[in-house]
Amino acid sequence: MHKSIIDRTIWDKAQAQLADNSRGKQTVRRRNSSPLAGLLFAEDGDELIPVHSTKGTKRYRYYVSKTHQHGKAPEGSRAMRIPASEIERLVLGELQELFATPTTLLDQLGAEAQEAWYRRCQDDKKSAPAIKRSQISELVRQAVVHTDRLEIELDAEAIARQLDIAHAKLARSSITNIVHCRIKRSGLAMRLVDESDAHAVRSDTPAWLIGLLGKAQSWWRELARGEIDVATLSKREGVTASYMTRVVRLAFLSPKVVDAMVIGDTPSDLSSKALLAPGAVCAEWADQKERYQLSRTSRLSTQTLP
Repeated sequence: MHKSIIDRTIWDKAQAQLADNSRGKQTVRRRNSSPLAGLLFAEDGDELIPVHSTKGTKRYRYYVSKTHQHGKAPEGSRAMRIPASEIERLVLGELQELFATPTTLLDQLGAEAQEAWYRRCQDDKKSAPAIKRSQISELVRQAVVHTDRLEIELDAEAIARQLDIAHAKLARSSITNIVHCRIKRSGLAMRLVDESDAHAVRSDTPAWLIGLLGKAQSWWRELARGEIDVATLSKREGVTASYMTRVVRLAFLSPKVVDAMVIGDTPSDLSSKALLAPGAVCAEWADQKERYQLSRTSRLSTQTLP
């Protein structure tokens, strides 16, 4: 009805770009809903693909053998069917643990990467951010489920970017990390269990929390011997002295608080930032009990940490 404001050629190009962007967002959403899609394999090389089923309003996600899902598996073979939330949490927890104290990664990345990391620790007083679920597909090249272990191959360049040392020359292109666990059949699905036959990962216990509590105990035991100071130990562990001091305070939590955390009975809004904040750990166990409102069953309330 009026003269066009935008040239037809430019308009068509813009519409094509918008359509591509839309498709790209859909791809990202699908990848994030199953971050191990295209990366998870059984030890025989069969890819484990994401599938889901629904029961009422609840949605259940799994990674299952591709050949069985497509009806191409050899006769007599058994399908692998692993709950997606379990293996995703296991992988995420392992990544968070590796990057919280990246000594193991740096040892394999080489001397130049180690030097770059230590220089960064001296210059930057902030601790590295925790690995998020959305970063799994960026860091992991592939993960292979064996009967007695999970092998996670990590991309070295992605590790360097995450540690903010991308300029350093790397000794290798990938790093393989092994998680000692095994699969145990439970009905139609399989569970990931440790050597004690307990679940390798709990649905209600954050991996970062277990990692922090473990570091607190380990670092405090070493410092308590009096043979090393915080500055030396933090440099060796690849973290700042400030971060190590805040973590070590968790070693003085009441056993009842620690027990409640280990069994997964934690506030829904509990975060590492809140737990490592000044004043989050009272000196007196009685004050801790009052702050976290522990009942006789040692259950934590949903009170927000200060």
